[in-house]
Amino acid sequence: MKRRNREVSIFSMSALDLFASALGAFILIAIVMFPYFPNTGTADQRDLDAALERLQAEEEDNEALQDVLREIREELERRLEAVRAAAEREIAEARQDAAEARQDAAEARRRLDDAEREIAEARQDAAEARQDAAEARRRLDDVEFPHIDLVIALDVTASMGDQIEGLKAEIDELAAILQRLAPSVGMGIVAFGDREWTRPLTRFPLVDIGSAANRSRLTDFVGSMSANMGMQTGANDDPPEAVLAGLRAAVDMPWRPQAERRQIVVITDNPAYPEEVEAAVSAASSFAAGMDGASVSSVFVRSGGESPGTETFLARMASAGGGQAVRAGGSMTANLLLSFL
Repeated sequence: MKRRNREVSIFSMSALDLFASALGAFILIAIVMFPYFPNTGTADQRDLDAALERLQAEEEDNEALQDVLREIREELERRLEAVRAAAEREIAEARQDAAEARQDAAEARRRLDDAEREIAEARQDAAEARQDAAEARRRLDDVEFPHIDLVIALDVTASMGDQIEGLKAEIDELAAILQRLAPSVGMGIVAFGDREWTRPLTRFPLVDIGSAANRSRLTDFVGSMSANMGMQTGANDDPPEAVLAGLRAAVDMPWRPQAERRQIVVITDNPAYPEEVEAAVSAASSFAAGMDGASVSSVFVRSGGESPGTETFLARMASAGGGQAVRAGGSMTANLLLSFL
């Protein structure tokens, strides 16, 4: 019996037919579908080019933006520096203003202190003036006045402005008081300054002020007096003044024959020149000894510009001249009356 062949042949005709049919179908389908397959290679390149262009554009935009930001930053830095400089200037000015304000405050306090001292001194002067007036009234009650000649030798340098103004304000009152007290009154003025002045002496001759015309002339002369009158192109660099010249001019006045009391009053805040001190003391002594009823008195002025030793010098001169040494305080009238009462 013939054995049957049990091996399977995959390459039989039926299988080949089936495979060929399937392959043909696949190829047919591929041909049909071919137009619908995308060209992926070309599309990707375009996308990459587009993306690259966008990146380049963005990079350029970023660079432009960086330039703008850099300009903005530089502008802000310039403005910040300007603001900082302005602030520093304002701070410096504020500090300077504060320093000036502190200085002004200190000056104001100093002036206030000076004003308080001046007020205290004025009150003291007023009290002394009241005391002097009371003393003058007491003396007036005890004195019988003879015929009087009075010559005022007044220092008219710059520091004596208050005394000059005081005489201006009170000359009429002084003349009226003396006329009420004495049977007759003669008055004269010697204004003296520094020997270096163009005109160290200015005189108003002694006249009887019982005459209205003479009294008017006297008042007009006193009204014309001023600090540094006669100085002109001269100098006044040292404290001593022309006291001796002023005293001698007063001694040489045309004293009235009927005068029973002849009084010279020297008013100053500085002494004679050192080499003339003894001569001034001697001149006062000679005047007092040369005429009946003659005397020389002095009024020491505390002007703030007075020299040390002035009061001692004036006291010596008054003592030698047989008169009174008065320390100025209060009114000019009170000082003058106290100097020869």
